[in-house]
Amino acid sequence: LNGITGAGQLLLDTGLTPQQRELVRILQTSSSALLAVVNDILDLSRAEHGKLDLLPTPASFEKCISDTLEILKQRYIEKQIHVEVILDPRLQELHLFDAARLRQILLNLLGNAGKFTPSGGRITVSVNVMSQSDSETIAVFSIHDTGIGIPAEALESIFEPFNQVDSTRGRTFGGSGLGLTICQRLLGLMGSSLSVESTVGVGSTFT
Repeated sequence: LNGITGAGQLLLDTGLTPQQRELVRILQTSSSALLAVVNDILDLSRAEHGKLDLLPTPASFEKCISDTLEILKQRYIEKQIHVEVILDPRLQELHLFDAARLRQILLNLLGNAGKFTPSGGRITVSVNVMSQSDSETIAVFSIHDTGIGIPAEALESIFEPFNQVDSTRGRTFGGSGLGLTICQRLLGLMGSSLSVESTVGVGSTFT
């Protein structure tokens, strides 16, 4: 899949007709989506077999968030979604955590927020300190969107593998239904968990 994606990118850099260029873009988008599903399934399998490990290193929460938003930037621009980041000043220095896994969690949550938020909507990322000592800082991440929301009867099941709120949403918005499950497993390794509050037609907040 990486080979297909790489070859597609090289093909885009050659002289193509507008129709060929559009077909290659579809190839790129489809192969990237398939690669994401394969990675999700592999991560879920590793988690279920206790093979998913954390590698904490000194890292920046601010950079972790900005790197994630950069990946999603084009999607937000296309939908004219306004994004605001509110970071507790106490979290601006380096902390010891697995930045790659935190980015993976944020990419899932912010990706979903962008996917389910209509054009002109808002996404707010808030990170605050719950408690802090000389040896440990507990940070609370909150991703709020003004999206379509989740029905109350579906809130408890959205963290189950391959679950989507309904088949229509799955066809309309895409996705494997694994992202939130993997987020929950990764947060479990970090001694944390994922919760959600949502109102249909108003938006959702994942914490």
